[in-house]
Formats: sequence, C-alpha cells, structure tokens
Amino acid sequence: MFGRFNAQVVRQALGVSDQEWAQLEPKVQQVIRLQNEARVSITMTVRRGRGGDTGADQPATPTWNRPSAMAQMSGQELTEGQKAAEALLDLLENKNSDIKQIQEKVQALRNIRQKAQKDLETAQAELKKVLNERQQATLVLMGLLD
Repeated sequence: MFGRFNAQVVRQALGVSDQEWAQLEPKVQQVIRLQNEARVSITMTVRRGRGGDTGADQPATPTWNRPSAMAQMSGQELTEGQKAAEALLDLLENKNSDIKQIQEKVQALRNIRQKAQKDLETAQAELKKVLNERQQATLVLMGLLD
C-alpha cells in the first residue's frame, strides 16, 4: 500500500515505537491511498527503436502504462480512479469514440479526484491530531501532509 513510500522508512522518519506505529500506520496508509486517488493519472513511456541495418534511429513510440497491467503484476485491485482513467484511455485510443462519452468519462474522473481530495483533507487532519510538531514537519517534507 505504501507505493513510493516504504513503511519502515516512514516509521523511522517519525521515530515512533511499535505501539505508536500500530496506531499511526492505518492513518498514514489512508493518506497515501487518498493522495494517489486524488492525483490518479496514467503515465506514458516513450521508447525509441534502433535503425537496424541503416543505423538510423526509428521514431519514438509512446506507450501508455495501463493501471490494469501494473495491478495484474502486483496482484492489487484497481481503484475507482484507476478504473475511470483507464475507461477514458480506452475511449481516447478509439478514434471513433463519441465526444459525449469522452466528456462523461472526463467528468467522472474529475469527480473521483475531487472526492478523494476532500477525503484526503479530512484524513490529513486526523493524522495531524496524533502527531507532534516535529512529526508533522517530517511528513510535510515527505509530501504526506500539506
């Protein structure tokens, strides 16, 4: 669940005991989950091929990094935001998609992000309640608190 964060690194940075971490970990995980959902996106990788016999570079080929492929490798379920983002990508990849459908998927994704952002603010406030000033500053520096 920690994704870009290692649980032990966060725990050590906060300087908490096992007992304190047992109380903090679910709150930290919730903040991370909501941050990911509030900023859900699909990234793109650009691959450049080699030219074979001629040695000339081939044009760059952009490839979407689908959440479903990553979830399959990790065994994790897709979030609502990831499902919405991938549904939008499916429409965009189909040149014959109806613009109305695209607009609906864009709005659905925006709604998911907005709800997650509101929930994130609440989760961050709850987490702050159980942290001292130094711990709060540490999590601000790490990007877990605003």
